[in-house]
Amino acid sequence: MKVLLGPVNNAGQPMALAKELRKQGIEAHCLIYQNNRFGYEADRVVSFVSNNRMDVQYQTLKDCLKDDYDIYHFWYRTLFYGGTYEYFTGFDLPFIKNRGKKIVYSFTGFDLRFQSECMQKNPYNVFKYGWKNVFSEESARKYLNFLRYFVDAFVVLDEEMQSYLPEATIIPRVINLDEWKFVGIRETDCPLIVHAPSFPTIKGTPFVQKAIRQLQKEGLKFNYREVTNLKHKEAMELYKKADIIIDQLLIGWYGVLTVEAMALGKPVLVYLQDDLYKPAKPIPVENVNPSNLVDKLRYILKDFNRRKDLSIRGRKFVEEMHDVKKVARQLMTLYKNVLNQKNNQTFRPDSFDDILYFKEQFIDSVGSVPYHLQLKKLKEQVNQHHSSLRELSKLKSMAHQNAQLQREVNQLRSKLRKYEGS
Repeated sequence: MKVLLGPVNNAGQPMALAKELRKQGIEAHCLIYQNNRFGYEADRVVSFVSNNRMDVQYQTLKDCLKDDYDIYHFWYRTLFYGGTYEYFTGFDLPFIKNRGKKIVYSFTGFDLRFQSECMQKNPYNVFKYGWKNVFSEESARKYLNFLRYFVDAFVVLDEEMQSYLPEATIIPRVINLDEWKFVGIRETDCPLIVHAPSFPTIKGTPFVQKAIRQLQKEGLKFNYREVTNLKHKEAMELYKKADIIIDQLLIGWYGVLTVEAMALGKPVLVYLQDDLYKPAKPIPVENVNPSNLVDKLRYILKDFNRRKDLSIRGRKFVEEMHDVKKVARQLMTLYKNVLNQKNNQTFRPDSFDDILYFKEQFIDSVGSVPYHLQLKKLKEQVNQHHSSLRELSKLKSMAHQNAQLQREVNQLRSKLRKYEGS
């Protein structure tokens, strides 16, 4: 079995799985476009160095088809994509399917978390506090309907995301426990609280900062650090020193940071949506939201025994649910089931959404100025600006000379008046 994962390395998850799949006998590779600010690695990084983004994507598709993968496991986008569903996003899928290959597609967040549904399900949803997607819900839904013609299995990371796509299979977030050893916490009179606002609006960072200021006014002893502008490995060292870690407060489920913190044995404060939380199988975190964050943070700061309990149970939970070795086996089972399918059995639409989606992409493409013409026009504008700047420089020089001459004329006139007066 040969599998390609990519082209977006969300929180390092595709690469972590590719590495483990290789250890378990699957020929897997992770390909990504560009690189990312957090420094996550990949087997292959493709840069948009060409003047034409589409040329790069066409060549990447050709190379991957030549490599003859059995399964293409896409994360967030396919090999053809634009951030807001432009550049014929997803139109590599028919070429892949025409060659008899299988497609698995992982949604990772707001590509599936539709605003209208999210605002109904989650009382603390991010849209309520100012978050705006770069693409419309209508575009996202049209893209999902298009995907259903070609995707053999949809994958999501957790129960919150599955609520938007019930037919998707949950493959949990992963962590390599060989790299994330248990550290635990120490008893201290001045705990260190760490928060990582990679996306402050999504993470609920303003609520965290407000709670910190409130508790500081009350005189509680603690230190507070925000993880910003650090590579992932650098952030990891700070997490190891933490006594309490605050993750996201608005999504309604925990993310990779929570998994990493629990692996280290750090107590975590994070928001779990009430209708998704299963008391029969409790998740060892302190469930908080913007309304009760101050009270619960005050409580856990004062109660070392509670922090210690979460520390121990958190590690055990991660070992059971998120160990990359176990999750990779779940993913291998999914891959094998997909390969055994004769055709796409996920969904058989009876509409023409795929054709309508193509029509809109085509109209957007021909309705706008082609890239090379845009580039030509831009270069012409730059040259015009340079010419204008040169002319302006000449005019400034002439103006300076004129001012100097005017001063000399004024001085001569002044002398002339003196002579005439005498």
